[in-house]
Amino acid sequence: MSLAHAETGLAITPRLADVELPRTLDQLRQAAASAREGTWRMATIDHSKNIRAAACGIGPVVILPPANFPLAYGAVTGGDFAAAIAGAPVGNMTSAYSGIRWESGLARQFQYEQDQSRIGASLWQARDRYIENSPVFYADRIKTPLLLMHGDEDGAVPWYQSIEIYLAMRRLGKDCIFLQYRGEPHHPQKYPNKLDYSIRMMEYFDHYLKGAPAAGWIKNGVPYNGK
Repeated sequence: MSLAHAETGLAITPRLADVELPRTLDQLRQAAASAREGTWRMATIDHSKNIRAAACGIGPVVILPPANFPLAYGAVTGGDFAAAIAGAPVGNMTSAYSGIRWESGLARQFQYEQDQSRIGASLWQARDRYIENSPVFYADRIKTPLLLMHGDEDGAVPWYQSIEIYLAMRRLGKDCIFLQYRGEPHHPQKYPNKLDYSIRMMEYFDHYLKGAPAAGWIKNGVPYNGK
């Protein structure tokens, strides 16, 4: 607990002891139970613990919740995985910090200083923490092919956050694909887009995990035509 406090700057009580640690342990228990019972192949929704997971028998895939930025970062930079997918990610905390949550109109600072992103201090008080938790500053270390998905009307995470990751990786010659869904919020809501994203995820993992021929959109891309 003391190490978590030192790393995040969050109070041990009540935040770490009563919220973060129990939630993480619940996630680990669910993962262990799914591995024992083989239920990891089936979609699950646990409303009591706010845990959502879905997987199928396509290979060694790990789905990490938003609270586990360090684990997600390690999975991508370490080269231990054949491919990764990130939906509506924060790519640069230093630029996101002074942005707005467009749906509510709230300034985004609070979620870094006191809430979900768990920095526990302002950008000027903990500049290094913001940089250390921003993938764009370490894009040169990324080894894993990455597929990004973002709706361009996301009211929680501005879609330019995915643009920052995408452009950084492309500038460095890294393997990165960006799926933009027009008129969609934090995650696809329209059935055609849900279906499209599901198919593309399967095609992406089929290619990188099973060695299937790359679909045309993976190999050749799709031209951007603006609004």
